[in-house]
Amino acid sequence: MNKLIGKLWGFIILNIIIIFAISWIFQVVFFEKYYVYQRTKIMQEELNEVSLMIQNSISSDDILNEIIDFGSASNCLVIVTDENFNINYTSATQIKNNNPIILENVKYIKTQIQPQTQKTVKSFKTQGTRFTSIVMGNSVNDAQKGYVIIQSFMEPINETTSVLKKQLMIVCLFSLLIGSCIAFILANKFSKPILEINEASKRIAEGDFDTVVSVKSKDEVAILAQTINHMSKQLKQKDNIKKQFIANISHELKTPLSSIRAYGELLLDCDIVDNNEKDKYAEIIIMNSKKLNNMVEDILELSEIQSGNYILESSSFCLIALIEDVLNDINALAAEKNVQITLETFNDTLLITADKDKIHSVFCNILQNAIRHSNLNGIVEIKLTNIDSNLHICIIDNGDGIPKDKLPYIWDRFYKVDKSRKSEKSGAGLGMAIVKEILKLHNYTYGIESQVGIGTQVWFDITE
Repeated sequence: MNKLIGKLWGFIILNIIIIFAISWIFQVVFFEKYYVYQRTKIMQEELNEVSLMIQNSISSDDILNEIIDFGSASNCLVIVTDENFNINYTSATQIKNNNPIILENVKYIKTQIQPQTQKTVKSFKTQGTRFTSIVMGNSVNDAQKGYVIIQSFMEPINETTSVLKKQLMIVCLFSLLIGSCIAFILANKFSKPILEINEASKRIAEGDFDTVVSVKSKDEVAILAQTINHMSKQLKQKDNIKKQFIANISHELKTPLSSIRAYGELLLDCDIVDNNEKDKYAEIIIMNSKKLNNMVEDILELSEIQSGNYILESSSFCLIALIEDVLNDINALAAEKNVQITLETFNDTLLITADKDKIHSVFCNILQNAIRHSNLNGIVEIKLTNIDSNLHICIIDNGDGIPKDKLPYIWDRFYKVDKSRKSEKSGAGLGMAIVKEILKLHNYTYGIESQVGIGTQVWFDITE
């Protein structure tokens, strides 16, 4: 038996046993006490009733009818005596007044009660360890008008207790048998989805991200299954992004490396290459080397930031001057597509305190992306506004836009909206991931909005 099933089965059976144990205690142990409490309450009421009738000099026939009716209905023996304990009436009309049981009760109460006793005398007759009867007595008008004695026999409760014990034993055995079967079925039912989730988790851990847990219930187990399915979906997405990155980075590395190798081999063949051609080939080799260097630097920068060991080097600097430096760096890229970049600001001498190099990287990556995804002869706008004492920066392009379902993944490393691998359209898929990590380090809020066919705007807020 599976450990989980065994534990569930044992837990259910234990609950059944506890329920029966509690039932046993209350029905067998406390049942007698409850019965005695109820009987004494009824007997007390009858004592008061008969005493009041005698005290008010009600007729003998009415008193006799009262005690006979009560004795018959409650299975009690009621005795009324005079002040000298001579028997006047009994509820058992078929028994003579000199019956040993009647005489014994009168004698017992006589020894326990005094004429001036106002409270009821209550006592139990026992035989071994069992109660045989409850005897209660009460004086009427300080015994000037006699005594009222009631005896309730305990045989019915003893018989009932005995029957209950046998009945509970039989019911307990049958319930344990049936409960064991039901518990085993329920344990299997409860544990099955958990075991399925466990197996699915193992398959996911082995790389099978197409695994789906099917749970039809609507309880917490179903919520766990949905979480596992969501995790599998996300892992599959991340795995696809990583595979795409490997493919992209392989292409990105292969292209400049192939150019470097080809033009390097041409330079080696000095006999067929004139000086002008040599300079041209050397420039191509240098350009592709820079491209490779930038790519490696991006990977190293992202790894450094995500390692958690990077410490910001904050300083105060002019943001407008930094943006102009970035524009100079990317001027060649913008010229390739004849993209015009405009800057709109409310303060030409705007000072901020941040890590200058990292903020430079933020603008550089966002603007490079904007240029790559802009149309020919397009426009990229940089807008700086003051909103609620925060510096709001928005970079807007008029490119193809990004589908809404892909926006959440823009900030993921290795992610590329364009799967075409065209260098002029996209980089290695690290730029926006670097931007996100830098902005998080500065505790800046950021976001992206886009409409297909209209363009994209990336924004972030700098708080002082």
